[in-house]
Amino acid sequence: MEKIDLTGFIREDIELVIDDMTFRISTDPDVESWVFLLNFINGKFNPEEYVDAQRKLLISLIVNSNKDVDIAKLKDKLGPTALEQFIKPYVEILIKKGILKRLTEKDIKKKIEKQSS
Repeated sequence: MEKIDLTGFIREDIELVIDDMTFRISTDPDVESWVFLLNFINGKFNPEEYVDAQRKLLISLIVNSNKDVDIAKLKDKLGPTALEQFIKPYVEILIKKGILKRLTEKDIKKKIEKQSS
């Protein structure tokens, strides 16, 4: 019989500071955030869509882990530079925790070939 054991899985929070606001986000994203993350990682975007995909991911992570978030105020703080400074370290944390897998050059070439066809 096959068995899946999740007892060793550790859910950790990450403190995220944006200007004068502090949030907690999880290394175990909720389903909505996970979908945004996978779409972002697997996506092929023009510049406007790329920033929008990052923004949706970050807002989802924050809103689903924190109460009483002023989304309008938050959106004002999430310019392209802030988003990029979040995405890279967040993905690295997920890779270190074993939640995401780092792509090898071979994986990247296969992905590019698949998207080209």
